[in-house]
Amino acid sequence: MLLKDFVTSSIYIGSNQKLQTLLITRAATVNATNFALNDIYTYEWKEWTFMYHKKEITWEPTDAKTIAIELDLPIKKLFILEDLEAYEALNRPTDKEYRIRKTEPTPGKSDLKKDEVYFKPGEKKIYLPNNNNKGYILHYVTFFNPIDWEDSIPVPEHFLGCLYDLTMTYLYPINGQYWENKDANSYNRAQDQLVNLAKTDAFQLWVVVWNIH
Repeated sequence: MLLKDFVTSSIYIGSNQKLQTLLITRAATVNATNFALNDIYTYEWKEWTFMYHKKEITWEPTDAKTIAIELDLPIKKLFILEDLEAYEALNRPTDKEYRIRKTEPTPGKSDLKKDEVYFKPGEKKIYLPNNNNKGYILHYVTFFNPIDWEDSIPVPEHFLGCLYDLTMTYLYPINGQYWENKDANSYNRAQDQLVNLAKTDAFQLWVVVWNIH
């Protein structure tokens, strides 16, 4: 669903019931929705299934030992790095730990070793060792990347109810959090929904594996 469709079909209707719609700008609504989406992405440090991404990475042949790649989305956690040539031959990863380097590489001075990879959580750039220009298949978990009016909402449809309540909380903090009926306010409803969603949608990743021999 596009953000503009979600806002016009849900948020504006809900806010109109409070007779405050005219006080809310489009920018304020987009910001509130982004705040709410970030709450979902960071809820108890869960890895929701929709945060998983798979990307094939190739580059022009080079003698450089370290390859810097700009991803489409900010990376939170890397859990499988597959050699593209080996993957095409075997169609499966092999079990071997891939070490995450703690310091950013300086090409030509402190190049990555063949079993190292570097990225700063929350950023889109990742540094990979050159595997003879074969390329990689990268499996990773993303951070939330803010969206705009014409963008698609990056959560499944069964999260939209929770997103609605969280967005309304940011638009109307007094009504959302401190209503007389505290058990039924937007904030508490959203928290209850997150608890239930986490029981069925979240997964945890602990081991980083690669298939480079």
